[in-house]
Formats: sequence, C-alpha cells, structure tokens
Amino acid sequence: MYRTLSTADLLDDLTAAVDQARTVQMSDRWRNALESGYEYLLQTDEIVFDVATGTLVYYSESGVIYQANGSCQCKAFEEGQPCKHRAAARLVKNAVKAQANREMSELFAA
Repeated sequence: MYRTLSTADLLDDLTAAVDQARTVQMSDRWRNALESGYEYLLQTDEIVFDVATGTLVYYSESGVIYQANGSCQCKAFEEGQPCKHRAAARLVKNAVKAQANREMSELFAA
C-alpha cells in the first residue's frame, strides 16, 4: 500500500542514506544515478512510497510516472544501466528503515 511521506520528515535520514551510499565503491554511472535520484528527492515535498515492496512512485519532469524498486520502466533500466529512479527508491527505502529502527528503539527505551 502506497503512503505519502513528507520529504522534510525524512530529510535527515535521506541525507544519512546518501552519505552512507557515497562511501560504497560503485561505477560512475551508479554514482551519477545516486546523485540525480537524491536531487530529485530534495526537490519534491512529498514522496509516494510502498514500504512493503520498496517501490517509489517517481514523477519525472517530462510527465512520465515511473514505479521503481529493483526494476523500472525507464530507458536506462531497459538498456541494463543504472537509473536515478531505482537509486532514489533505494535511498527512500534506507531512510524509512532508519526512521523505523529509531522509532522502535525509542519505543522500547521508554
């Protein structure tokens, strides 16, 4: 089930997720996809995301809507290349996971 998440509420965790990802060895194409996906997330107020499947709804500037997780409908994915849509989905997935882990820790600490 898709949920609408506030980018502002996830910002610290998104920043931590991208900072962590930047420390990982990856191809230049994946690094570019990561940076482009992060820029997209920073420019949107709301993120539509399915926590159960890790699927991000990505509204492109051209008006095309992509649903990205491990796959995508974009040309880059069809050509076997990294895409910013999947990179953004992974960042949101990691940010949501970090937020949930923190909330659980706070719940059990109380």
